[in-house]
Amino acid sequence: MIRLNMRAAVSLFAAILMYEACPAKADLTGATVSIGGYCCTSPTAPDLFTNVVTGAVPVSFPVGSFYSVTSLGIIYSSFDITADQIIGTSAVTAFASPGSFNGPVFDFSGLSSPIANVTVDPLSTITPVSVTFTGDSVAVNVAGESIPDGGKYILDVTAGGVVAAPEPATIALVGFSMAGLAIVRHRRSNAPAC
Repeated sequence: MIRLNMRAAVSLFAAILMYEACPAKADLTGATVSIGGYCCTSPTAPDLFTNVVTGAVPVSFPVGSFYSVTSLGIIYSSFDITADQIIGTSAVTAFASPGSFNGPVFDFSGLSSPIANVTVDPLSTITPVSVTFTGDSVAVNVAGESIPDGGKYILDVTAGGVVAAPEPATIALVGFSMAGLAIVRHRRSNAPAC
């Protein structure tokens, strides 16, 4: 027989009420995204070698949206940002310059919830060297990679977990269970000694 004291019952009830849902697909829709290309040491301002393009998600930046603003050559690509994916597609066969970082950075503003995870979709034909993210940005590193014409990486973006409200039936069931425990405990404490 399992015995549960009132303190444990209250803790269990609180845990049920405040459980955190699994992370869900992100909804980048309506957020503003700015994309710039960085090479060759870090994804920071001194290494920005392209123009920066900006748009509201969902958005597509066709080949030609990006161009080099320094002497570094650019791998002509298109970018599509949907509610839950970032897709980069190469329009040429090329070799990405080596270094510690070479690739685009996607900066988001106005997200409904922060980015919790980014994974490379199995349908990708380019596997980045690394994909890093913060709550509002994603950096794709392709330094030193051979990029085929038409090659693409597809990134699945997951939003942060949200606190979910339990079903009314769950609340009622836990409430009745706690009331039953209280009645049993009261009866045991007032029962005559044998």
